Amino acid sequence: MRSSPRELTSTFVVIFTTLLEEVSLMKIGLLGCLALTVSSAFGSTLSMNTTVDNGFSIYISTSSSVLGTLVGTGNDWQTTYSYSTPLTPGVTNYLQVVANNITGPGAFLGDFSLDDTNFHFVNNTQTLLTNNVDWFFSTTAIGGPYTVANDQGANGVGPWGTRPGIDSNAHWIGDPGNCTNCTVYFETAITPNAATPEPTTPLLIAGGVALLLGIRRKKRSNVV
Repeated sequence: MRSSPRELTSTFVVIFTTLLEEVSLMKIGLLGCLALTVSSAFGSTLSMNTTVDNGFSIYISTSSSVLGTLVGTGNDWQTTYSYSTPLTPGVTNYLQVVANNITGPGAFLGDFSLDDTNFHFVNNTQTLLTNNVDWFFSTTAIGGPYTVANDQGANGVGPWGTRPGIDSNAHWIGDPGNCTNCTVYFETAITPNAATPEPTTPLLIAGGVALLLGIRRKKRSNVV
């Protein structure tokens, strides 16, 4: 039986409306995937304000025993150095400080923060200060053997005085043997939170495409 012009027109309108809806859904799906992908790409950021008497190099690594990527250096303890660096998603990151002392007292001071809750420091928060509880200390190398650093007092103590731009509750920490003309090492872990796994781009795209195809099949069956 041949369809009437009115029936053909009605069917065409339904098909055309369905196609427009599919295009809109696809745009929304792709934009959602793009937003999540961008968020994944940039990830979490570690920021810090720090100084060392006499000098230092700071690294970020995904191994507790391998020196990582250089973040920054400094050679004037009277200067507060500020740096930020991205963290590798989904794995434990290690903040590593190689400190050099040329003469006299030597110590490390700083405050550190994370820009989101995807990671936490060893104190289970997103902020960390220098102290002899949350940091490993070694006179040998990154990776240890580790011991407890010497707490030499809070920011403001002599002979350094107050270092501006660093939390007043941060403590100067250093070698228990008060070595001179030496290099010592500090390390602390930054652990991902299991409740916020990092999505991957292929899985996001595959899931979005599968959802759109399912909607499309369902709408086609309704039209028929």
